[in-house]
Amino acid sequence: MEDLSRAENLSSFTLRQLHGTRNGDRLDVEAAFGDHSSAITVKMRFAIGVPTKLESGRWQWTSDPPQKSGGVSERSVMFLGGQDGPPSIGGSFDLLDPVGVAKYRVTIPTTELKVKLPIESDRDEPQLGFLRGPRSLAALSSLGLGATR
Repeated sequence: MEDLSRAENLSSFTLRQLHGTRNGDRLDVEAAFGDHSSAITVKMRFAIGVPTKLESGRWQWTSDPPQKSGGVSERSVMFLGGQDGPPSIGGSFDLLDPVGVAKYRVTIPTTELKVKLPIESDRDEPQLGFLRGPRSLAALSSLGLGATR
């Protein structure tokens, strides 16, 4: 992990865990970076294709106040298979400040996603637009797109 402004020494931050779940042509991934006193969680959704692209992402740094957060942009993405087994993902990503300027850079080595993200009936993914659970059904119904009986 690297601070692009060079204001903070982040050399002790390492990739602690990487989880992900493939659902058709989408891949949801959660990466956790940290040191002994704080952690950064990066949540990303990829559109699987040629090439695989980052569709959306958010990050949050939890440590002593103030907390930091923002969007994610891709620099490079490496996606491998997952048809007969777990998919693998890796790449380089910029963590953006609230106005969209790259503040930090993280590199994820291409890693097999052996641990899936938990599937919940109503998963809370702020600002990623993931459609799941009862709130999604209500939203579709309000547009006249819900199932009829």
